Amino acid sequence: RNVTGVQTCALPISVTNTDLWIVLANGSILLFVIFLIWQPLLRIALNEDLAIAEGVQVKWVKTCFILVLGLVIATAIKIVGALLTISFLIVPVVAARPFARTPEHVVALSSFIGILSVLLGLAISYSIDVPGGVAIVLSMTCTAILSLSLKS
Repeated sequence: RNVTGVQTCALPISVTNTDLWIVLANGSILLFVIFLIWQPLLRIALNEDLAIAEGVQVKWVKTCFILVLGLVIATAIKIVGALLTISFLIVPVVAARPFARTPEHVVALSSFIGILSVLLGLAISYSIDVPGGVAIVLSMTCTAILSLSLKS
């Protein structure tokens, strides 16, 4: 929008300091729990029966993962909305998977793609004055399409 000759952008910021502290606390809990259950979670993802035979407490690991995922989704929906939350859970992983050789690479590469998509989406939003969420989802989707087309 052009208001009295000054370029402005439609990026409403409605995140409070309390919200930021909640995100920090939840993020810390998430990282700690995922660190604790990472190896059992990988074993379950690869072969649940083998994980059980190896002594992995499958129900406990699944419960921890579901609780952490629920915590992340509940926090994220309040901050960025449902569209971005669901997009961040799916699209960066789709874009990263063709280039990753291990689950750890998928996590690292999808995190990088998510950050890059946010920066690109906000730049697009600022430059052509479109809603930030839409621009971020669009940039993530384009990244996934490019990733899939390059690998095929």
